[in-house]
Amino acid sequence: MPPRAGARLRRRIAVPVLALALAVLAGLAVSAVLLAEPSVPRRHGEPTGAADAVGPFGAAPAFASGANPRALVLDGVSGRLEVTPATGPRATADFVPDGDDTPGRVVFGAPGGDGAVPVGCARGDGPSVPCHGVLRLSVPEGTALTVRQTSGEVSLSGVTGDLDLALTSVRFTAVGVRSGRVALDVRSGSADVGFASAPGSLDLDSSSASVALRLPTGGPGEDYAFTSEAVSADVRIALPDRTDADHRVHLHTESASVAVLAAG
Repeated sequence: MPPRAGARLRRRIAVPVLALALAVLAGLAVSAVLLAEPSVPRRHGEPTGAADAVGPFGAAPAFASGANPRALVLDGVSGRLEVTPATGPRATADFVPDGDDTPGRVVFGAPGGDGAVPVGCARGDGPSVPCHGVLRLSVPEGTALTVRQTSGEVSLSGVTGDLDLALTSVRFTAVGVRSGRVALDVRSGSADVGFASAPGSLDLDSSSASVALRLPTGGPGEDYAFTSEAVSADVRIALPDRTDADHRVHLHTESASVAVLAAG
Protein backbone atom coordinates (compact mmCIF):
# COMPACT_ATOMS: atom_id res chain seq x y z
CA MET A 1 0.00 0.00 0.00
CA PRO A 2 1.71 3.32 -1.01
CA PRO A 3 2.46 5.81 1.77
CA ARG A 4 -0.02 8.51 2.28
CA ALA A 5 0.75 11.98 0.96
CA GLY A 6 0.97 13.46 4.47
CA ALA A 7 3.64 10.97 5.49
CA ARG A 8 5.74 11.77 2.41
CA LEU A 9 5.48 15.48 3.22
CA ARG A 10 6.61 14.97 6.80
CA ARG A 11 9.67 12.99 5.61
CA ARG A 12 10.63 15.70 3.10
CA ILE A 13 10.49 18.35 5.87
CA ALA A 14 12.29 16.27 8.48
CA VAL A 15 15.43 15.60 6.40
CA PRO A 16 16.37 19.28 5.77
CA VAL A 17 15.56 20.22 9.36
CA LEU A 18 17.85 17.47 10.64
CA ALA A 19 20.69 18.59 8.34
CA LEU A 20 20.29 22.19 9.47
CA ALA A 21 20.40 21.16 13.11
CA LEU A 22 23.59 19.15 12.58
CA ALA A 23 25.24 22.11 10.83
CA VAL A 24 24.35 24.44 13.70
CA LEU A 25 25.75 22.00 16.25
CA ALA A 26 28.99 21.65 14.27
CA GLY A 27 29.39 25.42 14.11
CA LEU A 28 28.87 25.74 17.85
CA ALA A 29 31.51 23.08 18.47
CA VAL A 30 34.10 24.87 16.31
CA SER A 31 33.37 28.17 18.05
CA ALA A 32 33.81 26.54 21.43
CA VAL A 33 37.23 25.16 20.42
CA LEU A 34 38.37 28.55 19.15
CA LEU A 35 37.23 30.29 22.29
CA ALA A 36 38.90 27.68 24.45
CA GLU A 37 42.29 28.08 22.74
CA PRO A 38 44.52 30.34 24.86
CA SER A 39 45.72 33.36 22.92
CA VAL A 40 49.42 34.16 23.07
CA PRO A 41 49.65 37.79 24.15
CA ARG A 42 52.12 40.00 22.27
CA ARG A 43 54.56 41.62 24.62
CA HIS A 44 54.17 45.36 24.88
CA GLY A 45 56.28 46.93 22.18
CA GLU A 46 56.92 43.64 20.36
CA PRO A 47 56.88 43.95 16.57
CA THR A 48 53.80 42.74 14.69
CA GLY A 49 55.69 41.89 11.52
CA ALA A 50 55.94 45.37 10.04
CA ALA A 51 59.22 46.57 8.59
CA ASP A 52 59.78 48.89 11.53
CA ALA A 53 60.19 47.48 15.02
CA VAL A 54 59.13 49.94 17.67
CA GLY A 55 60.50 49.48 21.17
CA PRO A 56 59.20 51.42 24.19
CA PHE A 57 61.35 52.74 26.99
CA GLY A 58 63.32 49.86 28.48
CA ALA A 59 61.97 47.23 26.07
CA ALA A 60 64.40 44.49 25.15
CA PRO A 61 62.83 43.30 21.86
CA ALA A 62 63.92 45.61 19.09
CA PHE A 63 64.02 43.50 15.92
CA ALA A 64 61.27 41.31 14.53
CA SER A 65 63.80 38.65 13.56
CA GLY A 66 65.78 38.92 16.79
CA ALA A 67 68.94 38.77 14.68
CA ASN A 68 72.17 40.57 15.41
CA PRO A 69 72.07 43.89 13.49
CA ARG A 70 75.12 44.44 11.31
CA ALA A 71 75.11 48.21 11.78
CA LEU A 72 73.10 51.02 13.34
CA VAL A 73 72.82 54.53 11.89
CA LEU A 74 71.92 57.57 14.00
CA ASP A 75 71.61 60.73 11.94
CA GLY A 76 70.90 64.23 13.26
CA VAL A 77 71.15 63.25 16.92
CA SER A 78 71.39 65.90 19.64
CA GLY A 79 71.42 65.61 23.41
CA ARG A 80 73.16 62.71 25.13
CA LEU A 81 73.94 59.37 23.51
CA GLU A 82 75.25 56.45 25.55
CA VAL A 83 76.29 53.17 23.91
CA THR A 84 77.27 50.04 25.82
CA PRO A 85 77.57 46.32 24.98
CA ALA A 86 74.40 44.22 24.95
CA THR A 87 74.22 40.93 26.83
CA GLY A 88 72.62 39.10 23.89
CA PRO A 89 71.97 39.28 20.14
CA ARG A 90 69.41 42.11 20.34
CA ALA A 91 69.94 45.84 20.43
CA THR A 92 67.99 47.50 23.23
CA ALA A 93 67.21 51.15 23.80
CA ASP A 94 65.83 53.70 26.26
CA PHE A 95 64.89 57.24 25.27
CA VAL A 96 63.71 60.33 27.13
CA PRO A 97 62.89 63.31 24.87
CA ASP A 98 64.59 66.63 25.52
CA GLY A 99 62.60 68.74 27.99
CA ASP A 100 60.24 65.88 28.89
CA ASP A 101 60.19 63.39 31.75
CA THR A 102 57.90 61.02 29.86
CA PRO A 103 59.75 58.14 28.16
CA GLY A 104 59.59 58.16 24.39
CA ARG A 105 59.89 55.44 21.79
CA VAL A 106 62.94 54.22 19.89
CA VAL A 107 62.19 53.19 16.31
CA PHE A 108 64.47 50.72 14.52
CA GLY A 109 63.82 51.01 10.80
CA ALA A 110 64.10 48.33 8.14
CA PRO A 111 67.71 47.38 7.28
CA GLY A 112 69.11 48.89 4.12
CA GLY A 113 70.92 47.03 1.39
CA ASP A 114 74.13 47.14 3.42
CA GLY A 115 72.38 45.76 6.51
CA ALA A 116 72.48 49.09 8.35
CA VAL A 117 69.44 49.80 10.52
CA PRO A 118 68.38 53.46 10.92
CA VAL A 119 67.46 54.50 14.45
CA GLY A 120 64.90 57.21 15.18
CA CYS A 121 62.92 58.41 18.18
CA ALA A 122 59.35 59.52 18.81
CA ARG A 123 57.19 61.15 21.46
CA GLY A 124 54.13 59.08 22.29
CA ASP A 125 52.43 58.02 19.08
CA GLY A 126 54.19 60.69 17.03
CA PRO A 127 56.32 60.05 13.95
CA SER A 128 59.91 58.88 14.04
CA VAL A 129 62.39 61.77 13.92
CA PRO A 130 66.09 62.23 14.76
CA CYS A 131 66.66 61.60 18.46
CA HIS A 132 66.75 64.75 20.61
CA GLY A 133 67.16 63.93 24.28
CA VAL A 134 68.81 61.14 26.24
CA LEU A 135 69.25 57.95 24.23
CA ARG A 136 70.79 54.82 25.72
CA LEU A 137 71.69 51.98 23.37
CA SER A 138 73.04 48.53 24.12
CA VAL A 139 74.42 46.90 20.98
CA PRO A 140 75.47 43.31 20.23
CA GLU A 141 79.11 42.44 19.73
CA GLY A 142 80.49 43.55 16.38
CA THR A 143 77.69 46.01 15.60
CA ALA A 144 79.01 48.91 13.54
CA LEU A 145 77.90 52.42 14.48
CA THR A 146 77.43 55.47 12.30
CA VAL A 147 76.63 58.62 14.29
CA ARG A 148 76.13 62.17 13.04
CA GLN A 149 75.50 64.40 16.04
CA THR A 150 75.28 68.18 16.10
CA SER A 151 75.38 68.99 19.81
CA GLY A 152 75.51 67.44 23.25
CA GLU A 153 77.47 64.45 24.52
CA VAL A 154 78.42 61.00 23.27
CA SER A 155 79.69 58.25 25.55
CA LEU A 156 80.86 54.85 24.29
CA SER A 157 81.99 51.94 26.43
CA GLY A 158 83.27 48.56 25.30
CA VAL A 159 82.08 48.79 21.69
CA THR A 160 83.60 46.34 19.21
CA GLY A 161 82.12 47.21 15.80
CA ASP A 162 83.51 49.68 13.29
CA LEU A 163 82.87 53.35 14.10
CA ASP A 164 82.05 56.21 11.75
CA LEU A 165 81.44 59.32 13.84
CA ALA A 166 80.85 62.89 12.68
CA LEU A 167 80.49 65.11 15.74
CA THR A 168 79.98 68.88 15.87
CA SER A 169 79.96 70.82 19.16
CA VAL A 170 79.96 67.51 21.02
CA ARG A 171 81.83 66.30 24.07
CA PHE A 172 82.89 62.76 23.14
CA THR A 173 84.33 60.18 25.52
CA ALA A 174 85.02 56.51 24.89
CA VAL A 175 86.62 53.74 26.94
CA GLY A 176 87.45 50.12 26.21
CA VAL A 177 87.05 50.51 22.44
CA ARG A 178 87.88 47.34 20.46
CA SER A 179 86.85 48.50 17.00
CA GLY A 180 88.90 47.40 14.00
CA ARG A 181 88.19 50.52 11.96
CA VAL A 182 87.50 54.00 13.33
CA ALA A 183 86.74 57.18 11.37
CA LEU A 184 86.30 60.19 13.64
CA ASP A 185 85.44 63.74 12.55
CA VAL A 186 85.39 66.27 15.40
CA ARG A 187 84.37 69.91 14.84
CA SER A 188 84.27 72.55 17.57
CA GLY A 189 84.20 70.00 20.34
CA SER A 190 86.36 67.62 22.32
CA ALA A 191 87.15 63.93 22.23
CA ASP A 192 88.93 61.53 24.58
CA VAL A 193 89.07 58.04 23.11
CA GLY A 194 90.58 55.08 24.97
CA PHE A 195 91.27 51.86 23.07
CA ALA A 196 91.44 48.40 24.66
CA SER A 197 92.91 46.87 21.50
CA ALA A 198 94.85 48.33 18.60
CA PRO A 199 92.58 49.44 15.73
CA GLY A 200 93.51 48.29 12.24
CA SER A 201 92.89 51.79 10.92
CA LEU A 202 92.19 55.04 12.72
CA ASP A 203 91.38 58.22 10.79
CA LEU A 204 90.95 61.48 12.70
CA ASP A 205 89.82 64.72 11.10
CA SER A 206 89.63 67.55 13.62
CA SER A 207 89.00 71.28 13.43
CA SER A 208 88.77 73.78 16.30
CA ALA A 209 88.77 70.84 18.66
CA SER A 210 90.75 69.18 21.43
CA VAL A 211 91.38 65.46 20.95
CA ALA A 212 93.20 62.76 22.92
CA LEU A 213 93.70 59.28 21.48
CA ARG A 214 94.86 56.62 23.93
CA LEU A 215 96.29 53.57 22.17
CA PRO A 216 97.62 50.33 23.70
CA THR A 217 101.32 49.87 23.09
CA GLY A 218 104.19 47.60 24.04
CA GLY A 219 102.42 44.31 23.41
CA PRO A 220 102.50 42.00 20.38
CA GLY A 221 100.97 43.70 17.36
CA GLU A 222 100.62 47.03 19.15
CA ASP A 223 102.78 49.08 16.78
CA TYR A 224 101.49 51.94 14.63
CA ALA A 225 102.35 53.73 11.43
CA PHE A 226 101.44 57.41 11.71
CA THR A 227 100.76 60.00 9.04
CA SER A 228 99.86 63.57 9.95
CA GLU A 229 98.70 66.68 8.13
CA ALA A 230 98.44 69.79 10.29
CA VAL A 231 97.51 73.43 9.68
CA SER A 232 97.81 75.88 12.59
CA ALA A 233 97.61 72.91 14.92
CA ASP A 234 99.33 71.33 17.89
CA VAL A 235 99.91 67.62 17.27
CA ARG A 236 101.83 65.47 19.75
CA ILE A 237 102.47 61.77 19.12
CA ALA A 238 103.95 60.07 22.17
CA LEU A 239 104.17 56.60 20.62
CA PRO A 240 106.89 55.17 18.34
CA ASP A 241 106.22 55.46 14.61
CA ARG A 242 106.72 52.11 12.84
CA THR A 243 106.35 52.64 9.12
CA ASP A 244 105.92 48.90 8.50
CA ALA A 245 103.25 48.43 11.18
CA ASP A 246 99.92 46.84 10.31
CA HIS A 247 97.98 49.41 12.34
CA ARG A 248 97.56 52.73 10.54
CA VAL A 249 96.76 56.08 12.15
CA HIS A 250 96.09 59.14 9.98
CA LEU A 251 95.64 62.58 11.52
CA HIS A 252 94.30 65.61 9.70
CA THR A 253 94.29 68.59 12.03
CA GLU A 254 93.30 72.20 11.46
CA SER A 255 93.32 74.81 14.23
CA ALA A 256 93.07 72.02 16.77
CA SER A 257 95.03 70.21 19.45
CA VAL A 258 95.67 66.46 19.14
CA ALA A 259 97.58 64.19 21.50
CA VAL A 260 98.28 60.52 20.81
CA LEU A 261 99.11 58.84 24.10
CA ALA A 262 99.75 55.39 25.50
CA ALA A 263 96.63 53.86 27.02
CA GLY A 264 97.03 53.63 30.77
